[in-house]
Amino acid sequence: MFERGHFLTHALKIEGDDLYKDISSPILKGAKFFSYTLENLPLEFPNKYGFPAVFGMGSMSEAERALWTHRIEETEMRSCSSGNFYPEFSRALRDVDCEHGVGGVGHETPDYEYVLKNGLRSIYESVDGDTDFDRAVAESLLAVRNFAVRNGTTVPWEPARSFDEALNSIWILFVCTVISERTIYSFSWGRMDHYLLPYCDGISDEVLLKKFVDFFSMLNDVPPKFCDPASALNIGGADGFNRLSRIIIEAMAIVKKPIPLLAARISEGLSADDFALLLRRELLECGQPAFYGEESCRAALKRRGVAERYIDRWVANSCMSLFIPGVEWQDTWGVIMLMPRALELALNGGKVFNGREPLPLDVLPEALDNYKNFELFYAKVLEYLKAMLAILVNGERDGASRRCKSFQNPFLSALRPECMRRKREFRDGGADFTTIVIETFGLVNLADSLFTISELIFEKGRYSLEELVGAMKDNFGDASEMLSKIRHLPKYGQCESLPMAMMERLSGDVASIIEGMSTETSLCVPSLHTFYHHIIYGEKLPAYADGRLAGEPLAKNAGTSPAVMAPHTSLVLDATSFDQAHYSGGQALDLWIDPNEWESEAGRRRYIALFQTYFRRGGLQLQVNGASITDLEAAMMNPENYEHLYIKLGGFSEQFVSLERSLQEDYLRRFAKGM
Repeated sequence: MFERGHFLTHALKIEGDDLYKDISSPILKGAKFFSYTLENLPLEFPNKYGFPAVFGMGSMSEAERALWTHRIEETEMRSCSSGNFYPEFSRALRDVDCEHGVGGVGHETPDYEYVLKNGLRSIYESVDGDTDFDRAVAESLLAVRNFAVRNGTTVPWEPARSFDEALNSIWILFVCTVISERTIYSFSWGRMDHYLLPYCDGISDEVLLKKFVDFFSMLNDVPPKFCDPASALNIGGADGFNRLSRIIIEAMAIVKKPIPLLAARISEGLSADDFALLLRRELLECGQPAFYGEESCRAALKRRGVAERYIDRWVANSCMSLFIPGVEWQDTWGVIMLMPRALELALNGGKVFNGREPLPLDVLPEALDNYKNFELFYAKVLEYLKAMLAILVNGERDGASRRCKSFQNPFLSALRPECMRRKREFRDGGADFTTIVIETFGLVNLADSLFTISELIFEKGRYSLEELVGAMKDNFGDASEMLSKIRHLPKYGQCESLPMAMMERLSGDVASIIEGMSTETSLCVPSLHTFYHHIIYGEKLPAYADGRLAGEPLAKNAGTSPAVMAPHTSLVLDATSFDQAHYSGGQALDLWIDPNEWESEAGRRRYIALFQTYFRRGGLQLQVNGASITDLEAAMMNPENYEHLYIKLGGFSEQFVSLERSLQEDYLRRFAKGM
């Protein structure tokens, strides 16, 4: 996995801690930090990437380089910690479920198109007051102007007049966005093939290709990096691919690196030839691209409640979320909820299996004998889910409020018209609407566990709840026959009607609970995105009634548990049997394509038809890996020979040889089963 210290987060440690002396306003603190950093950011002249300047330390003295390295590493992610706002709940869960890192910061796509057309000067000239907000915005915008002068250009202060100015403008805007949030997490590039297209007239495809190859190379090579592999660059959309879309694809195939994340938006009318451009060895071997269903994503945003006038502006933001630039604030990774915990509570008198005391929840525990039928048991599981989610959501709202009182971001607020009108920071009531994403880790495991209990306990009476609980707590050590029967039951992903119906029912009920926690100013939306945390959290959790043993990975994203065999077709059908429009917080289905398949024209046609079926049935996102199992096994034996091999990690790609052994083994297990 990537080392955080390799990235420039700019939560700089200021010598003497006197930068904010006599400043109490959180938004003025943000302006001071932003302007100070831009003023002192070291630049290299000239450079090989075609930009006037890039961040770098190559021309520094050894002492200066050591100072900046210290600033970067010592303050890594300091601004991202949201703290623990529900300590009693967290302690009762042994701190397993309540880890927060990047919720509330990063994961942003500026409105590049507006800045290219109008420049930041137009925003500066609209500042019409003398409040702390006005002063902070003015200072921040002037800091960008001065930084542009240091870069030898007038953009993005002035509108872009050429392709070179447009590309330079979005690069500077991107860097400033990263600095303003003090983290590198998932700042994206929006619909680059659309907003840059007007600047391409009169420039040959060959020249444009060279410029994009240089640009993408810079994003991967300049240390410390300003962007992570989840920095999504959107291509396509409702009107399909254009000239620039195809040039960007070709440039990505030449560079063969994970940054930026190519987010390919697949519309119903996309030609087979354009679709085939995305299924190339050069792309799939570096974990590119991510696929989004254009029509299904639009439907999901409408289901979320996004106004019709904003739908055309949507972008795939980072590796998972659907986002409206210049309008929305999204608390991505706002809440992480391990859904199978509710199963433990319902079976264990309100306590998790390894807990000493019941969780501090306003739910009356139930004795196992009182569950006379499955419906009573299912209702109790939902009751626990609702109570836990309420604590987590309220805690995250409280955390966001606390963050606003200590530090704010005037620069990104300036790029939102409603923030300027209201004179409020975007996290502090300035944005048109806010979205809190609720990660429902292990929802598939919970659905399969509930199906097991319905089938073996209540329908067939093979075992009692007491016997099941004892077996789960003992990791099925003395219950091998029970474990065998559980594992022989059909599971989600295998296109069997009963487990499919359970997942459809549970996912709908969970979505209703989460959406019911929305307020007039804050939307709550569920997500099935697990990143690689299906392994990390799985290592800490007990055995469950789906046949998963203690410590084994949870189901990943919208897919199955690792032990479940699920052919692509049945997995696609099951993953679209429930209404994904409810899960617009972000989710993906992971598929592995055998290289022998996608290298043939017939194989590509089959996969194009499969992908189109998935999106036509309401699927939002597909993540595809195309590395061969033979290459992955060889890379584990001789990593020095396979540094070029990348794998789709959690929506974005990482170097396979850099992953922890447990994660490498998880990929091999999945790929061996065709998943």
